[in-house]
Amino acid sequence: MISAARLEANRENAKHSTGPKSERGKSRSSRNARKHDIFSQEKLLSSRDQKRLQRLRKRLFKELRPSGVLERLCVSEFALTTFRRARIARWESALITENVRQAQEELEKEDDIFDDEDDDDIGDEKKPPKLSKVAIAAVSMVDEHELALITRYERPLEKKAERLLAQLKRLQAKRKSVNTIAVG
Repeated sequence: MISAARLEANRENAKHSTGPKSERGKSRSSRNARKHDIFSQEKLLSSRDQKRLQRLRKRLFKELRPSGVLERLCVSEFALTTFRRARIARWESALITENVRQAQEELEKEDDIFDDEDDDDIGDEKKPPKLSKVAIAAVSMVDEHELALITRYERPLEKKAERLLAQLKRLQAKRKSVNTIAVG
């Protein structure tokens, strides 16, 4: 339990922490909880994503052929985990795409500046391809915080998928051994 003095100090400090002031900051802050929707408790899937998840579930049920409640739960949870991992991959791809777009814009601005200058002294030298410049610029622009979040969410889901598959295999092996004993 905290002391009365600490409680009062916390209350005073809270009065000074009123959140973002600018419209941009307020807008960004309002989306904090829904930035990626990976662990959202709400049903936030678009109809397209719902269909993707259903197709994945059907394919996994067909391939893994679960029998019984526990095996079905493992396959359902594995499908959801796999879907979340794919969502993370799309998030990462979108981040990189946005960085490339921003880098391309920056390079185009630089090219506009240099195009105004007299290029006669350059001669016939070939300029390096823009793609390599864009790729280098995009890598340098990657938001480290965003990448840390991606990594933070990706690894536990990867481990969970591995555990679910291992559990499913154990359950199926146990079921097969029981069936073999019952038949024998």
